Amino acid sequence: MCLYTSSRVAASVSMFRAYNNSAFTVLFTRSKVAILESPIFHLNTPARLHFDYFVSKGPAKLHFCQDSVMRDLSSCFIISADGETFGWKHDFIEVLPTDRKLYLIARLDGRGRANVQIDNLELTDIMDHSIC
Repeated sequence: MCLYTSSRVAASVSMFRAYNNSAFTVLFTRSKVAILESPIFHLNTPARLHFDYFVSKGPAKLHFCQDSVMRDLSSCFIISADGETFGWKHDFIEVLPTDRKLYLIARLDGRGRANVQIDNLELTDIMDHSIC
């Protein structure tokens, strides 16, 4: 994955494990949040970040957040609010030249546990041609 690295959130045991253009995390009651964070980047034109996601074995919400040149976490979008997806889903977010960093945040919704998988992360131009 050319854009993302994973690190542990303070006071959380969960983290995304990134490998082979995909990422995986297990969320549970003691560790409800995992964050996949991009390095700082600079785009000269609008782009799209495409991805597939799969939530299984329990309810979890996925959010994409963006840092802009003006402020950190300038916008956040809920990608999946329904809990389990019962199969892979595809989505993308628009990335603007003013964006500097992206975060994918997985959060357990309630108790128990959930698995969250992200795959096929691909940065494209607005015509969906790969640029990374």
